[in-house]
Amino acid sequence: MRRTRNVGILLEKERYWDITDTKDIKLDILETTLLQDKYQGKIQAASKKLNEIQGIKRNVNRRKKQKEKG
Repeated sequence: MRRTRNVGILLEKERYWDITDTKDIKLDILETTLLQDKYQGKIQAASKKLNEIQGIKRNVNRRKKQKEKG
């Protein structure tokens, strides 16, 4: 999983939001951030394994192509 930078766009609340209280939205963002922080080590380990697996697949595919040409 890759982390990307959060980019916000400011919209006029009265025009674009039919929400009188944004408390729930802020809580959802906070919970998501806390979960990401809590599992960051596991996310990084899984990402590393995925990269290793993709590298192995690339090498296998290269070998297959070399055998087909040879």
